[in-house]
Amino acid sequence: RRQSFFDRPLYQGGFSVTEMSTVQKHLMEHKVTNLLKQILTNQKDGYTIEISNATKPGENWMGLMKSVIVNYQDDDNRKLYLIAKLAPHQDVYRKVFPIKIVYLREIYVYDYVIPEFLKLQEEKQLEQIFQPFARCYTISRAKGNEAIVMENLKMKGFVTGDHHTDVDYSHALLVVKELGRFHAMSYAIRDHKPKVYERFEQDCQETFFNSHMFTSVLTIFRNLGAAVLKSYDPVKDTRQIESLQKSLQKVPRVF
Repeated sequence: RRQSFFDRPLYQGGFSVTEMSTVQKHLMEHKVTNLLKQILTNQKDGYTIEISNATKPGENWMGLMKSVIVNYQDDDNRKLYLIAKLAPHQDVYRKVFPIKIVYLREIYVYDYVIPEFLKLQEEKQLEQIFQPFARCYTISRAKGNEAIVMENLKMKGFVTGDHHTDVDYSHALLVVKELGRFHAMSYAIRDHKPKVYERFEQDCQETFFNSHMFTSVLTIFRNLGAAVLKSYDPVKDTRQIESLQKSLQKVPRVF
């Protein structure tokens, strides 16, 4: 398969490149290790940490995803499987994408929204608790070092989809149903805990379309589209070229 434009690193030498320099690799491992210390402080036995890439180039522009395995050196040889989501610190990313806002919003959901969703269900004594969330182990709000460490759901049978392949109907239906239940929880909070709902409403204002980021992202889409068009063969790929050109014209309206 010919390499897609979107399979290539967005910025050479940047945070998303998998072929990291030795210095970059050590810095990344240092960040992950410091985060893990927050959840392993009471671990009396020793442990080792394995860190590897959790995504391929082009699969995630909003940070670096790392797969982490904590090997406990105890009698049971336990293992803890985690995903560390690290925000890019480079200005070239942070000036274009609302990195800090995105990470703080996700942290807010783990810290406040999800606990309230679960608490309401427990108070109503529901037989089956709706909780389609990965467990969050620790977070960092530090500017330039925003991060979230959560459980690796692959250990529960989940798989990472191929963004080159369409989602089949059964999986799409499952996702839409779960999203429906998730949004229904907001209505339940509004009806049963209006003060909590008001707090969420105040804390979760729309931050993308009402910021300078919107124009920057539109520019990125246009530039990426232009680069993709140049990669096509003007004779063999006329159909793809026409289709992409029409799509690029619709970008401002779609957003």
